[in-house]
Amino acid sequence: MPLTDRHNSPVVEGRDADERYGSQQEGNAAVTFHLEQEATIAQLKKELQATASHQHEQIEALTEGAQKVSARLEANRAAPQTVLNNQ
Repeated sequence: MPLTDRHNSPVVEGRDADERYGSQQEGNAAVTFHLEQEATIAQLKKELQATASHQHEQIEALTEGAQKVSARLEANRAAPQTVLNNQ
C-alpha cells in the first residue's frame, strides 16, 4: 500500500509535490485572507452601528432642543403685549 497524506491521497514526490504544496499554500493564504476580511467587515459593521446609534441620539437631542425653542417663540408671539402711550 502506498504512503498517503492526511487526506488519504497518494503521496506525491518531486516537482508535482512542490506544485501541490504551493497550491495548498495559496489556498491556505486565500482562506486566511477571506477570514481576515470577514473579521474586518464584522468590525466595520459594529463600528457603523455604534456611529449610527450615536448620531440618532444626537438628532433626538437636537430635535428636542429645536422644539423647545420653537415653543418659546410661539409663546412669545401669542401673548399680546399692551404698549402704554403716556402722552
